[in-house]
Amino acid sequence: MSEQTVTPWLVPFKGIELDSIGQLSQYVNLPADHLLHAGPPYGGVSEIPQPVLNAAAQILIVDGKTESLDHALYLIRSSHFKLKAAQSYGVVTPLAQVVSAHSWVFKVSDGQETAYAPLVESAPPAVRFGSSSLASRDALGALKSIAIELNHCLPQGGLPIAPLIAAGLKGGDDCHAVTAATHTAFLNALRQPPESLWTHYGFVLPIIMAASAVALRRAGTIRAIGCNGVNIGWQSASEPIWHQQEAAIPVGETFSTETTSVLRAIGDSAVIDFAGLGAQALAWSPQMSRIWQDYLPHMTAHKRARLIDPKTGLVCIRPVVLHGTAPRIHLAMVDACGAGNILGRGVVEVDPDLFSDCAPADCAPAAS
Repeated sequence: MSEQTVTPWLVPFKGIELDSIGQLSQYVNLPADHLLHAGPPYGGVSEIPQPVLNAAAQILIVDGKTESLDHALYLIRSSHFKLKAAQSYGVVTPLAQVVSAHSWVFKVSDGQETAYAPLVESAPPAVRFGSSSLASRDALGALKSIAIELNHCLPQGGLPIAPLIAAGLKGGDDCHAVTAATHTAFLNALRQPPESLWTHYGFVLPIIMAASAVALRRAGTIRAIGCNGVNIGWQSASEPIWHQQEAAIPVGETFSTETTSVLRAIGDSAVIDFAGLGAQALAWSPQMSRIWQDYLPHMTAHKRARLIDPKTGLVCIRPVVLHGTAPRIHLAMVDACGAGNILGRGVVEVDPDLFSDCAPADCAPAAS
């Protein structure tokens, strides 16, 4: 597609930049006993899925709070450490990934709104998929050196996000399920990036997540959106109350014929799709279009115009409720048992009824 055609997809990201990389404690005053998870709050400790429990335990070990996985799980289940919704603290986190004050994060901002997202390890098994393995924990701990090195690679004044997304879309990405071209553009914008990152195509995803969170917070009718493996929830621009309903199980392309339990939708990466990318940018990605045609042919019809506010480029409550059209989210399939593997990639549709109780003020975009 042409440069002119890509412009509407870039509207939400105008002026948003990757500012720096540091530990969350450098930016956010998070209580020492708080750990942050994706999606809306849990109803209680017993509701937390095993992948999230595993990720939280891994974080406690990496942070030096304990040396034993069993003891770490005990500390969480006994509420010595409390899991809180990440977006309530300006953080977005992928899949089952849990974030602490010591976690290394990307800081993304437009100068007024700011969001943070954690650096992630490479291919699964990985902590973001709920892995409890020592290898995953070691990979998570190794992110410190990568973060320090990357900070020296960033251009002075910040790294604009819109050009990365433009390169991604024109390179066949949807900027959520497929990010290879976006990731390459990110590395090419750095000064001598670490060699280990060239094949780590998912590394750029949290940056896109944080940029999408900034876009929603500054101009969206929907301020926050995410899934916690049990429920999907959202907050309106007018008040930070989580509205929730049961999350669906992602359906689509599976990577194994083994019978394995797939966790209900999980991840704050839903912000990407609600910022107009991901499942709302399917037309740009031949790979995801093929997957949907092969596995979900009923979902290939393009519905972007029935979801997006043309002024902001964001999924908006008004057209969703008016047309009764379900916004879609691209999500990886996570093993519900916490094995730490990706089982496939698919999509979930968000029931428009989730937004039907919004107040009239919620249906108008916030001032940009």
